[in-house]
This record gives sequence, structure tokens and C-alpha cells, in this order.
Amino acid sequence: MKNITSLNKKIANALLLFSCLLSLGCANLAETLFTEQNFVLVDEKVTEDFIPRGPGKGTIYSIPEKRLIRKIRILGDGTCKDIDIYVRVDKNTVWKKVKQIKRKVAFPIEISMVEHTDAVRILPRSMPFGSRWMSTGHIDTVEFYIVVENQSR
Repeated sequence: MKNITSLNKKIANALLLFSCLLSLGCANLAETLFTEQNFVLVDEKVTEDFIPRGPGKGTIYSIPEKRLIRKIRILGDGTCKDIDIYVRVDKNTVWKKVKQIKRKVAFPIEISMVEHTDAVRILPRSMPFGSRWMSTGHIDTVEFYIVVENQSR
């Protein structure tokens, strides 16, 4: 009899916990549904630094200060293939890969993310001997976007 009573209490507690979690989840869902997010271009000068050799060979595009970046847009002409895209997450030494592009894609390229950064590094991927980095275009610049929330009424 004690086992049945304790089992009933456990089930009742689990149902209570589940209903609380469900109501909290619905509250967060409602907040998300009624909050409109707008991407806003970071209106600061983007500097470009070319790294000519070594394992980090590529180009770094940076803005003056770190921001919570939600999207980047790579502007250019033509197409590219076999590139890796990184964001700087700590001073000048730690980079995090956010995208690997293997297939041929046309510019502009949009990449969604949530990173506190001030720089993007674009590198050609390591290619096996005898193959080559396939690019029939060029990158002009990288745009950085943040999110501004507007409450809907």
C-alpha cells in the first residue's frame, strides 16, 4: 500500500512539474511570437587585413569594437567554393569556425550566428595535392548585423 501511495505522489509531483514547465514554455513562446526582431547593419568602418602565408592564410574583416553579431553578409562578385569562415572570440588568438562552404555558392553569402565578436576571418580550405581553390569571384567586404527588438502591440 505504501508503494502505491508513494508512486501516486511521484506521479502527482511529475504532473505538477510538467504543467509548470509547460506554462513557462508557453510564456516564453508568447514573448518570442510577439517580439519582432530586426537586423540592423553595424554602421562602422570595416577594415581588411590580408594574411599572405602560413596556416591562417586568408583575409580578416574587422570592426572597431566587439558586438553581439547575429548575422554577417559577405559581399562580392561571382562565386566561391571551398572556404572556411571564422569569427574572433578572444582577443587576436582564438577563432571559432562558424561556416564551411564546400559547394560553389554565389555572392552575397548570408550566415546567421550569435557571437560576441569584432572580426571575421575567411580562409581557403586545405586542398589535397593536385587540386586547387575554386573561386571565380572576389570578396569586396563583410557586413556585420546586430538585432534590435521591437515590441508588437
